[in-house]
Amino acid sequence: MIKNITQFSSLEIFDLLIKAILLASPVFLMTTKGWTNGLLFLLFTLTSIGLIRSKSLIPKVFDQSQKKSVKLIIASLAAGFLAILITQGLRGELLLKAFDAPLRMLLCIPIFLYLCHKPLNLVKASPYVLSLSFLATFIYLLQHPEVPAFWGGRFATKPVDPNAFGVYSTLTLSLLLFSISLNNPLNQKLRLCIATLGLALGTYLVIGSGTRGAWLAIPFLLIAWGAINVKNNLKLTLLLSGLLLVTTWIGYSAFTNFQARIDSGFHEIHSWLFTTAKDTSAGIRLSMWQVTWELLQKNPFLGYGDSGYQHLLNDQNLTGNYSPIVLETIAKAGPHNEYIANALRSGVFGGLAIVVTLFVPFYVYLKSLSRSPGTSIKTFNSNHLGLALFVCLTISSMSVEIFNLKYTSSFYGLLIAMIYSQTIAEKSSNS
Repeated sequence: MIKNITQFSSLEIFDLLIKAILLASPVFLMTTKGWTNGLLFLLFTLTSIGLIRSKSLIPKVFDQSQKKSVKLIIASLAAGFLAILITQGLRGELLLKAFDAPLRMLLCIPIFLYLCHKPLNLVKASPYVLSLSFLATFIYLLQHPEVPAFWGGRFATKPVDPNAFGVYSTLTLSLLLFSISLNNPLNQKLRLCIATLGLALGTYLVIGSGTRGAWLAIPFLLIAWGAINVKNNLKLTLLLSGLLLVTTWIGYSAFTNFQARIDSGFHEIHSWLFTTAKDTSAGIRLSMWQVTWELLQKNPFLGYGDSGYQHLLNDQNLTGNYSPIVLETIAKAGPHNEYIANALRSGVFGGLAIVVTLFVPFYVYLKSLSRSPGTSIKTFNSNHLGLALFVCLTISSMSVEIFNLKYTSSFYGLLIAMIYSQTIAEKSSNS
């Protein structure tokens, strides 16, 4: 039976408050400025108090394998901050603004450690929370049609541009999809109805964003989800593959903006490769990557910080080979690629940091599968939320810088804390 509120102890209420705030973090991610960062600072304070009261950073019941996984996740959350700290020190400079975004991930470490003691069942709650997030965003767009109009019809909000909107809509959609298993006993009718509504709204928002870099992740996400759920069922594999092809064709035919963005993407890449018309949306990105490579060759070890390469953009070798719009765009907005942007900022340390940030949690995910081959369906699902996070962001980050904004770093850090605290802790609960 559900407890009356008066029957909860102060510690239970404290724990429920933290988990309620965590579950609220995605709801207004893209509609309310300062929402995610505000909740992050509140959670950092509360969980730090909780850890002090517990007198233990890592649960004593964890074995050596689990403790190693905890340390790896901490390293992934600290990597970006440490890369900037090291390279600024070696360059003899101190620019506090450069630490804004990576500091958010660092602040997620005590949140992660607290959740290792008291894991949050994100799989059970995610269909409700993530669907509510999509609904809140959809209502915002209805109330503010002038924002998409400003971006040429692409969905966006005042706090979030279309590129970030597309990436984080796709991420939220993938987490919602991966919280659903075809054989999951948690799939009650109400839960499935809400999840279906969320998937429909999320798909609409992802298509409306026009963010082709995020769309690239979708086939890989669907393949991964299918491999997890279908396994060796040939009939189900063929059925889902057919549904995917039909749905894709209907979407391509029905949404003219979607069709135009797909067609223009192929045309822009072809133009950049084989003609002199290189300054298209995709072409500018490709040219900026070339410029970044040339800059990195001049200072591969330490990088340039956020803007230390600006004066080099006037070099005759660059001005003679690249158009002004390419050089102006990279000067104002960076190279639009998370991997090389980090290398440009912090040299080899930055490149290593982004690999650690994205790929080390994936390694922990793989370890969790290998150590728990016979785990329950609940564990199976929570583990695979990490797969959704990895596939979506590693692919999307090839054409968008996803951690250069404070709120996106905050949200990623909170997701890592919620997902991997449960993934790591579940070995104890299932043994």
